Amino acid sequence: MLPLTKIIATIGPSCQTEEKIRSLIQKGVNIFRFNLKHNTLKWHKEKIHLVRKVSKRLKKPLGIMVDLEGGELRIGKFENGNNIELEKGETITFSKNSIKDNYKVIPVPKIKELFNLTPNQKIFIDDGKFELVVTKLEKDNIYAKVITSGILGERKTINLPNLSFEPKIDLKQSLPVLKFCVALKVDYIALSFVRNKNEILEYKKFFQNYENRPWIISKIETKEAIKNLDKILESSDGIIIARGDLGVEIPLEKVPLYQKMIIEKCLVKGKPVIVATHLLESMVENARPTRAEVSDVANALYDLSDGLLLSAETAHGKYDELSVSTLRKITNFVEKQRPEKPSLPFEIKTQVEAICFGAFHLYKSEFCQKQNVRAFVVLSQTGKTIHSLARLRSYLPIFVLTENKSLVNKSTIIFGAFPFYLNFKGLYRKKGAKEIQKILSFLKKNTFLKKGDKIILIYGEDWGTTPGRTSVMKIQEIV
Repeated sequence: MLPLTKIIATIGPSCQTEEKIRSLIQKGVNIFRFNLKHNTLKWHKEKIHLVRKVSKRLKKPLGIMVDLEGGELRIGKFENGNNIELEKGETITFSKNSIKDNYKVIPVPKIKELFNLTPNQKIFIDDGKFELVVTKLEKDNIYAKVITSGILGERKTINLPNLSFEPKIDLKQSLPVLKFCVALKVDYIALSFVRNKNEILEYKKFFQNYENRPWIISKIETKEAIKNLDKILESSDGIIIARGDLGVEIPLEKVPLYQKMIIEKCLVKGKPVIVATHLLESMVENARPTRAEVSDVANALYDLSDGLLLSAETAHGKYDELSVSTLRKITNFVEKQRPEKPSLPFEIKTQVEAICFGAFHLYKSEFCQKQNVRAFVVLSQTGKTIHSLARLRSYLPIFVLTENKSLVNKSTIIFGAFPFYLNFKGLYRKKGAKEIQKILSFLKKNTFLKKGDKIILIYGEDWGTTPGRTSVMKIQEIV
C-alpha cells in the first residue's frame, strides 16, 4: 500500500546535505519547507537547487514550501550573536536596537507594536516558553520582569495574547523575497500569522502577474485567524494549523477543538490541511517519541488531515531521519485502519465536484468492492479534480497525469495524490481507444498497476482545451 499522508520536513543544519536530503525522501518526505526567518536567501537558494537535483535523480516529485515572515512580532538578532540567559525575577529591556543598558537587552525591530502594552500585561516568547510581565514603558524602551527562565535564542516569535494589532502588509519591503520565490518557482508560500483574507489577497494579487503562481498556504496561529477562518479558508489554497503560537494566543485547552474544526472545514472545502508544531518535539533530543506525541499524531490522522509538518525535529534535531521514519510508521498504521470520515456537509457546486462525488460512490458500491479497484486515475490540468476527489478520503491512491509541469510538484501536498508529468502529443484532445491504451501503458510502467487490475478513470472529454470540465468517469481494466 502506498503511503497517502504527506510529510513536510523543514530544512536546517541537521539535514542540509545531499545525502541527508536523499535519505529523508526515501524515508517518506514529500515536501521540504524553507523557513526564510532563518539563514540567508543565498543559503536557501542553494538548498532548494539541491532538493530539486535529488528529486530529479530519484525521479520523485517533491514540493518546495517557502515560509514567509508575515505580520508576526519577532525578536531580532543579538549584538554578539550569542543566545542570552534569562533568569527568573530579573528585569530585561525590550528595545528596537541592541543598546547599552543596565539590563539585558532583547532587540525587537517592530518595537512600536509593544508600546500598546501597559504595566502588568504579559509577553510570551518562543511559543510561550518564556513569560515576562511589563513593569514600565520609558522613552523608546520597555522593561519587563522575567517569569520563566531559560536560554533565549534569536529571531523567536513574540505573542501578546491580550493585545490585538493589525499588521500592515508592505509587499514593496518584501519584494526581494517575493522575487526570490518567483525566480526559484517555489510551489507553496506559507504565510505566517495571517489575520484576515486581505493579507492573502495582497500576495495573490502580486503573484497573478507571473506564470508560475505558488499556492498560498495560510498558517492559523492567531485569535483573529480563528475569528476570520471561513474567509481566510475561502481565499487560501491550503491551511497549516500552527499550534505553537496558536496555543499562546488562545487558551491551550482550546487548541484541540479548533484543530478538529479547521480540519473538518478544509475537508468540506477540498483544501489541503497540514497539522504542525510539536508533533515529535521530544525527538529533537531523544531517539524515541513520547506516547503522548504518537497519540497526538495519530489523532490528527484520524481527523483526516492531509499532512504533517516537522520543524525542529528535522531542521536541527539529533534524530532527523528517525523522526521522519517514525512519522511514516504512524501514518502507515492509521491509513490501514481506513478511518471513516464523519457525515460532512460536502458542497456539490460544480460539474467537477459532481463527477468526483459520483466516482467515489461508484468505488464504494458493492460491485466495485468485488472488482478490487486498485486506484483512481485522474487527468488534470488545474488540480480541481484532485482536490474534489481527495477530500472524500477513499484511501485509494490517486494517480495524477498532467501536462502542467507546475501542478506535478504542487499536487504533492494533497492526500493520496501521486502526480506524473505526461506529455503525449495530442493525447489530451482525443480520448479514443488508442489514447486510453497509451495511458494504461504509462501506468503499468510507472506504478504498481499490472495487467488485469481495475482503476476508475476520470477526465474531461474536452480536457486540455477548457479547464474545469471533468465529465467522464469509468471503470477501466489495465490491459
